[in-house]
Amino acid sequence: MAIEKMKMLNIVLPKQDVYPVLRQVSLKERVEMIDAQRAIDETSFLLTATVENAEVIQELAEVGAYTMPTDADRLSDQLAAILVGTNWKPTLDVTSLDKTYDYTELEQQLTSYNLRLAAIEQERQALRPYAILAELGMDMPLDRMAQMEYLTYRVGLIHPASYQRLRLNAENISAMFLRLGTYRRQEVCLFVYPKILETETERILLSVQFDEIVFDPMFYAIDAGTTPTRLRALRAEAEEISRRKESLLDLHKEAIDGLFTKAKLDKQLEEVAAMIGQSENFAYLSMWVPADRVEPITQMIRSMSEAIIGAYGSAEARSIEHAPTSLKNNRLFRPFESLVLMYDVPNYHELDPTPFFAIAYTVLFGAMFGDLGQGLIILLAGLLMVHKWQMAFGGLLVRLGAASMIFGFFYDSLFGFEHVISAIVGWPIFFYPFENTNLVLIAAIMVGLFLLIVGYGYGIINKYKLGDIDGMLLGKTGLAGLILFLSLLLSLLPMVVDVSVPSFITWPVVIISALLIVLKEPIGNALRKEDRLFDQGLGEFLTEQLFELIETFLSMFSNGLSFIRVGAFTLSHVGLFVAFHTLADMIGGAQGAVSMAIVGNLLIIVLEGLVVFIQGLRLMYYELFSKYFVGQGRRFKALKLEEK
Repeated sequence: MAIEKMKMLNIVLPKQDVYPVLRQVSLKERVEMIDAQRAIDETSFLLTATVENAEVIQELAEVGAYTMPTDADRLSDQLAAILVGTNWKPTLDVTSLDKTYDYTELEQQLTSYNLRLAAIEQERQALRPYAILAELGMDMPLDRMAQMEYLTYRVGLIHPASYQRLRLNAENISAMFLRLGTYRRQEVCLFVYPKILETETERILLSVQFDEIVFDPMFYAIDAGTTPTRLRALRAEAEEISRRKESLLDLHKEAIDGLFTKAKLDKQLEEVAAMIGQSENFAYLSMWVPADRVEPITQMIRSMSEAIIGAYGSAEARSIEHAPTSLKNNRLFRPFESLVLMYDVPNYHELDPTPFFAIAYTVLFGAMFGDLGQGLIILLAGLLMVHKWQMAFGGLLVRLGAASMIFGFFYDSLFGFEHVISAIVGWPIFFYPFENTNLVLIAAIMVGLFLLIVGYGYGIINKYKLGDIDGMLLGKTGLAGLILFLSLLLSLLPMVVDVSVPSFITWPVVIISALLIVLKEPIGNALRKEDRLFDQGLGEFLTEQLFELIETFLSMFSNGLSFIRVGAFTLSHVGLFVAFHTLADMIGGAQGAVSMAIVGNLLIIVLEGLVVFIQGLRLMYYELFSKYFVGQGRRFKALKLEEK
């Protein structure tokens, strides 16, 4: 449950070994490539200088772009030729990469099928105009009509409105025309006109949007009445060939998946080549790897090549490349990583906020949406999303639904109905929010204050890890801020509970901690023996710090009160279903009660569930993350095969 530790591996190896080494590394390990060529150009490629490395270091001055010797284009073209005309989708199969397949017979058979399908489609396109004549019951002597010496003919489709205009102006048209019938709500017409009037007739036909039916001369002699039968036969033959193609592809699935996988892998390695440098004899690679995989990766590379490898921690590599962030959490917390990343990528050097986020958010959601039945629906929806659609969000719903069920059990609430669970269990362990309004609101604030204190603790640790000692000790979210927050709480405690807290202790602490926050900049500069105590002038400093101090007090006050919404939503969750009960009583009858119970629960689960989900995120993001979340990290992008 932490941000995974990373190390930078700088690798120098003979150029001919790059492809097999990267191939194995990308398939078996999690690595993120770094632009080694840029690092070399900036003279920041880390490499330990030894006698053995002399030649390698000498050639660093001659490094240029590396070209990966792959077959990506040839393999992609071969795969496209195999799958042309099909909807067949290959899948990645890494196990097939080390196997050799002969595609000759497969390609020959597919070529034969594709040629026949092309011929069938060509014939079908040529016969369709004749099928129109058959549908109209016409059989025209097209061969003789085509041989007319002084006349020419055209057959085509015209919109009914245009046909009516032609009829009304028949005496002004330079062609004789005859309506043959109706086809798909269009009028089929035959036009016959002298060849010398072809240009004028063309203009007339163009004006009525004439859609010509072109007859292939090869089939002039065909009996039009037989074309529907021939077309059906051709369609059946095409469908049979397509089925044979699918069966053939299924039979050779492993080989096709292997070709697809090799093409994808080679394409990926081609893209990676832009980040590799090369000299006359060597290639230079750089990558981020998980710290616990450095030794296995090093051993694997050295078993394949005489490589020189250097491993460097994030502190050594920071001046060149900031380490990427890879969250590593157990199955319980992992679904909450998406909510953390939705806010920002955590900084590599800070504490992983996911475990605290997961616990706090789950508790807040369960408290605001406590119902055993409704929580069960959310949990089941999550399980369905995980197991049927493989949606990561489903795992989040499973955990939130479970929290809702736990709180709902103790709230004695089952689909909005109270006293059902207690009637079955019979133990005096239940808590009814609507009957304890003040306690619910106070408890919500107390939980919020506890979470804020934990947030301050996280912030102090993060500042220490980042080397921000001034912020850790004197910052408003550091130790001084925590002391100010706690002393304010103790000062205000007698207003809430009957406890006496000596004000001569708490208020001096408030004043001193506030002054430390205000004077963080000059104190820090003095301890570091800087030339100036203030980065700006004294007047600007005091003005800025005054407003920041006011903002600090207001944010502490508002952060704590913001958690009262947890209690408010806990009460509104109960109150909303009371409203649906009232509506059911107004409708009357069993049918009205059942329908309102169903509709009410659906609306509460969907609408209020969404509102509670968003409000919980707001509390985490704006009230808690502001205390400790550093962010501005960069996600670890592992080199891996993808089907896209």
